[in-house]
Amino acid sequence: MDKINFKIKSVDQYDLDSLAEFLSINHGGLTKKQWFEKFELIWNLNPYFDEKKVERGWIIIDNKKDIYGFLGNIPFVYLIDGSPEQIYCGTTWIVSKEARGESLKLYEQLNNQNGWLINTTGTADVNKILSEIFHYTKIDLSSFETNYILPVNLLFSFKFIFGYYKNNFLKKIFSILGVVIIKVITLINYFIFKKKIGKISINHCSKPPNDIDEFNNKLISKYNFVFPRNKKNIEWLYFSSNKSPILFEVRENKSLIGLISFLHGTQYGSTRFDLLDFSILDTSPAVLNKIIIEIQKLLKQMKKDISFITFKSYDNNMKNELMKFGFYKFKSKNYSNFYIRNFNSDKKISNVHLTSMDGDRSFFNIN
Repeated sequence: MDKINFKIKSVDQYDLDSLAEFLSINHGGLTKKQWFEKFELIWNLNPYFDEKKVERGWIIIDNKKDIYGFLGNIPFVYLIDGSPEQIYCGTTWIVSKEARGESLKLYEQLNNQNGWLINTTGTADVNKILSEIFHYTKIDLSSFETNYILPVNLLFSFKFIFGYYKNNFLKKIFSILGVVIIKVITLINYFIFKKKIGKISINHCSKPPNDIDEFNNKLISKYNFVFPRNKKNIEWLYFSSNKSPILFEVRENKSLIGLISFLHGTQYGSTRFDLLDFSILDTSPAVLNKIIIEIQKLLKQMKKDISFITFKSYDNNMKNELMKFGFYKFKSKNYSNFYIRNFNSDKKISNVHLTSMDGDRSFFNIN
């Protein structure tokens, strides 16, 4: 077989059709149409993307211009010590077997940008490459490792289990028993631990809250490294596409004290919700108690076929409240890590606010 001559080039608008075709075949279980929707969201609708200044990403091609690899580039602006800093997030690093020798060269294209670089990979191989070859710094967050899962509607929870474990009878039986036990514990604890809190309200958002910037100013003042929850970012991430995550506001005495969002999708004939963002100014047990109760009610109203809700715990108060309400603690083997690098800055990353929203997770709903 003749040796294939590869080269790496920047992605331009004329590559998008063949790139969507390549990704639909090789990565993620999305259709070509769905990849076009992703491209629209991460580039065309992105307020930080300027095709004259920022690359969409890079592809590996042969002499016939067939694609053998891709690495996407999503620009953001974070605040570090209160100052805006350009951030580039690597996404969807995939290379065909024939072009594996070009993989590191492809990633070097991302590294050559002038700014902070992040990656939220969940694979062991990429973790090793980022830390040992490219010398990214890993920000250790125990909250990324553990999921807290709650069955909501037993019928649709069973439906999900039968689809997920379709060829394993024992796992079906043990999973169903586990779900029933958790549901019983949840109902008992609901009446034991439910607190009467009239001043906290939670509402589904159909547009950015009017006082979002006031809330954002309070949030960003607490952290050294944070992605602003300002009106511009909220409009982009939650209201620029009909495929966007679901956003809720948390208010105390009518003042906005938090934002909560969920990814959602249909699997095995039921709907699942996974916590995406959890940015709350007051994480006292009483407030968290109210949030956990009301979020379940709101999600059940939105989707009657809901099977599971998955949370993450961002502090000890939240962990305790989730466990009290019967959430099942599950440590994921392939949880997302957060890696960061900038050799041209002496700024230190210390007090961070990171949730599952950071990185590229916002753009990939549950399939």
